[in-house]
Amino acid sequence: MNSHYLITYDISDSLRLRKIERKILNYAVRVQNSVYEAYLNERECKKMIEQIKKLCHAGEDHVLIYKLCADDHFNKICLGIPCQCDLIFRIL
Repeated sequence: MNSHYLITYDISDSLRLRKIERKILNYAVRVQNSVYEAYLNERECKKMIEQIKKLCHAGEDHVLIYKLCADDHFNKICLGIPCQCDLIFRIL
């Protein structure tokens, strides 16, 4: 069963940031500069986490992955430009 995830990061090194960004984009849709939304099953989420762990430096970088319940995703408030992910997840 798939779940919604909110992923955000603060990466200190620009090269590492680009590598982590590319990994996340394999699984998620960017909603802001360092914020992403994903709709993943448990296996996909674990795989993404393992790939990010390999690139992260524990003492310097910070990656947060929040698992959202379905109600949280659909009750969000979006001000300004509509998010791309809203169109994608509405189809699912």
